[in-house]
Order: sequence, then C-alpha cells, then structure tokens
Amino acid sequence: MPSSAFGSVGARRVLLCGLAAIALGAASGALAPQLAVLLGSRLLEGLGFLLVMVSAPALLNRVVDVGARDITMAVWSCVIPFGIALALVAGPIFDGWRAIWWASAAFAALLFVLASVIVPEVSPRTGPARAG
Repeated sequence: MPSSAFGSVGARRVLLCGLAAIALGAASGALAPQLAVLLGSRLLEGLGFLLVMVSAPALLNRVVDVGARDITMAVWSCVIPFGIALALVAGPIFDGWRAIWWASAAFAALLFVLASVIVPEVSPRTGPARAG
C-alpha cells in the first residue's frame, strides 16, 4: 500500500481494519459449512494479515523515538516466527481445527479492542524528524 494511501486513510484505521478482517475471517472459517466458505474465510484472513503487517511498522515508525527505532523494528521482525512457534506449541491443546480458528478469532478481536484503546492516530513524519 503506497504511503499516500496511508496518509489519506490512516495507518491506525488500516491496522484496525486488518484486525477486524482477521477476526471475521477466522470466525467465518470456524463456522464454514463447506469448502468454498472455508477458502473465502482464509482469503479474508489473509487480507487482514496483509493490512496488519503493512500498517503496524508504519505506526511503530511514527510513534517510536528515533533512537529506539532499530530495536523496535528488530523486535517487530520476530512477530511471524514467534506466531509460528506459538501455533506449533499451542495447537495440540485444542480439540479440533474449529477450536483453533475460534481461538484465533477471539485473539484478533482482543487485539482489535486493545488497539482501539491504545494505538494513537498519528500523522506521517516528514523532514528531519523522520531521518535517523
């Protein structure tokens, strides 16, 4: 997503839309009565994941002090490997694949609520403040 699109829509709003799409996609996947609905729910989840993965670093870049930006982005880069490891460890705890999808929907919904309360709406940085 080009930076001009973030400027007009806002990275916070994109993040919230992504989390909502993940939650809705996971819930619809857990309820899927047939393969076509399941595949559609995965498409919605994937779109939400894309929106989160694009907007979160943009938000972090704007709210984190320039001196802490490198370590912040390094920690952010661990999100996907940590999620994979967590899924591998926690997966056997659940009773079937639908329970995993319900848990994913609940977790995304919780993150949506937390982001709604915690994440500020910020304007893009320009000029010298953006440079490290």
